[in-house]
Amino acid sequence: MAVLATEQHEFAVTGAPRIHLRNTAGNVTIRAGAAGQVAVTVTKRARNGIFGTTDAGDLEKLHVDARQEGDTISIITEPHDFSFWRKSYTVDVEVVTPVATDLDLHVNAGNVRVEGIAGVFHAKLNAGNLDTAGVTFGERSDLSLNAGNLTLEGALAAGASLSAAVNAGNARLRLPRATAVFLDARTHAGNVDVSGWPVNSRRTFASASASGALGEGASGTLAVKVDAGNVVITAV
Repeated sequence: MAVLATEQHEFAVTGAPRIHLRNTAGNVTIRAGAAGQVAVTVTKRARNGIFGTTDAGDLEKLHVDARQEGDTISIITEPHDFSFWRKSYTVDVEVVTPVATDLDLHVNAGNVRVEGIAGVFHAKLNAGNLDTAGVTFGERSDLSLNAGNLTLEGALAAGASLSAAVNAGNARLRLPRATAVFLDARTHAGNVDVSGWPVNSRRTFASASASGALGEGASGTLAVKVDAGNVVITAV
């Protein structure tokens, strides 16, 4: 059995907002919407454990702090007990924000999907997948996954750099053929496959790497590093 409750938060912004999000357990979805406003939907769930049953009062223990300071929107869920034997809790967060938005995301356990956003993107996931669609990454963006897959479909802003690191999982990137950056892709145990650009991969025992310029007039860097898993970068 599970009980759930939903919260709605709306904020008016005058410039490009910055979303600062910290979530302990639950999925996060961020997608582009109208200019000048940020809408946040929080769905809290509590589920039975083997030796515990849930009720509406359990949801009151899941505190979510959503607040605004200027054009910065902070969404922070407080840590809570994940005991399988008693009860389990998750908080799903959906954010609809203007296209031009900077993101700073930390998720302990859960998947993250971002659609249609253009800005500087910082993300750190402990256990979960990160998917992007139609995202334009601004200068010095960085993505870090401990255990999970990175599936990136998007582009880099002119002159921007992107760093992506995966400890255990695969990194799959689909970028425009006109992408003009210097590539440095490596895996300690796995394969590196680059298609659509004249960049060849090299193998040394279990590790593999690929480096070189993607496109003419390359500036900025694309660094993709995977410890255990494969790297696939494809021009579209």
